[in-house]
Amino acid sequence: MNAEVESQLQRLYGLPLDEFTRARDAAAREVRAADREAAEIVAAARKPTQAAWAVNQLARTEPAQIRALLRSADGLHEADGSEAVRKAMRDQRNALDGLVRTARQRLDLPDAALERVRETLQAATIDAGARELLERGRFTKERQAVAFVPPAKGAGGSGRAASRPVAPRAGRRQRAAEQRLASAREGVRDARAELKRAVAAAEDAKAAIETARARLVRAERQEAEAKARLGA
Repeated sequence: MNAEVESQLQRLYGLPLDEFTRARDAAAREVRAADREAAEIVAAARKPTQAAWAVNQLARTEPAQIRALLRSADGLHEADGSEAVRKAMRDQRNALDGLVRTARQRLDLPDAALERVRETLQAATIDAGARELLERGRFTKERQAVAFVPPAKGAGGSGRAASRPVAPRAGRRQRAAEQRLASAREGVRDARAELKRAVAAAEDAKAAIETARARLVRAERQEAEAKARLGA
């Protein structure tokens, strides 16, 4: 991905949600003059869902809180002993609570969207792909936390989503397969959306061609009539 595309996408995913589509289309037109392939990438950028947009804003405006969340995930992965596990889980819970509280206060989201924000943030502590999207602030849709770890002995309470799955090898393979499937499905959705936009653009182009052809016919007829009058 060239620098211009990266710059445009980074800007787009930081905009207010209701400005995304108009700004994306304008950016694609701007880029098309210099690089048609780059313009197609920009035009295919998916508008984020409300929760995904909120997480992208947090990634941009609350970098310290995001770093704290990701550190807690690393700490949980590396924790050795029940006390270390409890501390890492507590740090992660506090980081999540703080980010969701910030989203509630600054982004004016309904409770259902806030829950999806929490799930997406939690997913970023588990899945490397989601973590990268969080670090870049480029989610297009919310994610779900899919792996859970039981509490350490004596910790009490129910298990919570953790930064890394703790399970037999078969379980890890299963989760990896599920993640590949989820990624493939997202790719299919992206491709379908891109195809839909391409078809719409082709239809617009076809209409423009027909309009231009009709204008040419009229102009040629007028030219012929003008020549006939001149000859008379």
